Amino acid sequence: MMAERMVISEENFYELLSFMVTSAHLSIEEPELYGSFRLIDGACRLIEFALESGQLRDEDFVREFKEYADARKHSMMTDEPGYVRFLEEATGKLAKELKRQATEQ
Repeated sequence: MMAERMVISEENFYELLSFMVTSAHLSIEEPELYGSFRLIDGACRLIEFALESGQLRDEDFVREFKEYADARKHSMMTDEPGYVRFLEEATGKLAKELKRQATEQ
């Protein structure tokens, strides 16, 4: 079971909340892939806040995942098939990590 603790500050919480709510509103008018871009960008922001807190037990995966996502998320603008592959791979990477964590407990 994961520890029950806050890994982001209240300020960062409201920043991420604002990003998510405005992204939901903007996604009504934006092209289809922009919504997925905003979600992956939000995930990267959440990781950044969690890393800043210094409260994660194991930062290696999230740090590597953020670098991976940051390096590929903008491909949405130039390589739609590559961007879709990136999202599929990112989902797999996260699932594999969650499974690893579950087996360690």
